[in-house]
Amino acid sequence: MPRYTTDRELAFARRAMGEPNVVIPPPKKKHGNEESLAQQALIKWWSVACKTYQIPERLLFSIPNGGRRDPLAMIFLKREGLRPGVCDLMLALPGKSTHGLFVELKTPTGKTSPEQEQFIADVRRFGYT
Repeated sequence: MPRYTTDRELAFARRAMGEPNVVIPPPKKKHGNEESLAQQALIKWWSVACKTYQIPERLLFSIPNGGRRDPLAMIFLKREGLRPGVCDLMLALPGKSTHGLFVELKTPTGKTSPEQEQFIADVRRFGYT
């Protein structure tokens, strides 16, 4: 018999085998996914919007500083320049009075960390939005 990783998978299998009155639990809500979905939507929008203004699509790029990683991967990423508090995206396009734009995405209930606040203050000091 195959191994099931969740109670939900097991319940589906038991029901498929004909067991009566098997209650299938609701799917668990995934936490921490909202910011990722918002970022994906923004990138999808950008892929169309940048063409309207004749801006190369690659000028908006992600800075993958977040997420959980195993300890060995973290060691290498830190050696390669991983920095706490760096924003999620950067638009490398100067404005009239700025050098470029850093974007930090948050859910409606999300809050910036002290490291993120410091990073935002630092880049503003050097002419970025």
